[in-house]
Amino acid sequence: MGRRWTRLGLKTLVTVALAVAAVACTETTQEVEPTTTVDTSTTTTTTPPATTTSPPVGLQAVGLYRVDPGTLNPLTRSDAITTGDWISGSISDNGEWLVLNIWIDTEPDTDVVQVVEASTGRIVTDVAGPLMHELRVGNDGAVYNYFEPGSCGGHVGRLSPGETRFETVFKTIPNEFCPWSPMTLIDDRRVGWLGMLDTEPGRQETALMVGDLTDGSSLVIPLPSVTSGMVGQHETDDLVVGEMLEPTVVWDPDRNRALVVHADEPAVTVVDLNSGEATEHMLTERTSWIDGLLAWLIPPAHAKGPNTGVTKDAVLGRSGDMLYVGTLSSELVEGGDGTWSVESTPLGVDVIDTIGWETVTHLEIPADEVALSPDGQHLVASGVALTDSASTSSYRPEGAFIFSTETLELIGHVQTPGEWYPDIQFSADSRYLYVGRDGGGPIRIVDLATGEETDMISGTDQLTVFGEVAMLSTRR
Repeated sequence: MGRRWTRLGLKTLVTVALAVAAVACTETTQEVEPTTTVDTSTTTTTTPPATTTSPPVGLQAVGLYRVDPGTLNPLTRSDAITTGDWISGSISDNGEWLVLNIWIDTEPDTDVVQVVEASTGRIVTDVAGPLMHELRVGNDGAVYNYFEPGSCGGHVGRLSPGETRFETVFKTIPNEFCPWSPMTLIDDRRVGWLGMLDTEPGRQETALMVGDLTDGSSLVIPLPSVTSGMVGQHETDDLVVGEMLEPTVVWDPDRNRALVVHADEPAVTVVDLNSGEATEHMLTERTSWIDGLLAWLIPPAHAKGPNTGVTKDAVLGRSGDMLYVGTLSSELVEGGDGTWSVESTPLGVDVIDTIGWETVTHLEIPADEVALSPDGQHLVASGVALTDSASTSSYRPEGAFIFSTETLELIGHVQTPGEWYPDIQFSADSRYLYVGRDGGGPIRIVDLATGEETDMISGTDQLTVFGEVAMLSTRR
């Protein structure tokens, strides 16, 4: 969280879905062990088929298209909906409404907010306005946006279907609360953020905020046991590096709770969203006797230099009893020539039992970002190793690792197409995984059951999956 901008509301693609094409293109071709170590040297890494690397067939203009999720090729051109040159947005939880934030490259630039009925493609709201990055749409088609005057405070506005302007839902976000996670539409009546709370001059502590969309009230919940933000600074001859801790939050409306994963210790704080009561759970390890013996015989590895930060990512299993947590750790490393750099290393994924608060196993893979397929049967973990010096930056994508959530066995490993952060998305029926490059590039289509690549689309600018709607931009 916080490492880079990611598109909002990324969800899934159904068998007959919609896609956005940005440029005309008509080319054609035709019992689990407590510690799980994944040996990537023996894992089959799929490569794109040599004969299927052309852009999707039949994309003629900027618009929404129905596509086949197995190939991402349009099924028809008759129901295209014209959009713009750049687009972001989100999908409602029930998959019925899509909100699009559209930018059109004109002089001056034009910004448009559209609400689309996903099943028919009908536009129910079309309003010109400023570009907004935190648009969320509810199950009734109402759009919510967080308006902030600066980095703290602000208010939430609602754009009802058919209306032409946002109305203020509540103004009670205190100036002392500074959100640093995107606004989340928890359910039909609540929004939430993870952020920092000014408790006294010069002092902040981690806090959650929950806003009620029905009565305009809000609840700020201090979390003094959760450390976040800048906690220190390291200085060398050529670098000044701050030590940053970034916990993460998983909202669980079905159980009326939020799970805050600590960045500085093996702990999860559970917050009751009604009462605001926070309970900290220190995690224990579920170890066998042989793992305990190995831990005693083999001391833990030591860091190369001072730690400069820890970032957490997490996703909750469908049943709510398993939490999957990825970790990225950064540290200062001295080179042979006396210069220093910051190395960010994905440390793998912890599988946590949220009933007994035990770490069931650790997936020893170079990954730190986690995602679940819509049916909850597959865990996909990905990561990038980053080296940052005073003059250069280098990236080493580690690809995407596919696991069965039932057995935690590795099914497949797919390389990221390009030296940048991976973009991981799913089809709604959980048959396909899409592995792209964040910000645009080729897309690998992977069969989740086998972990094997079935197709690859080249020349693709960007794919964004919005529940039952997908945005596909292609460039020749």
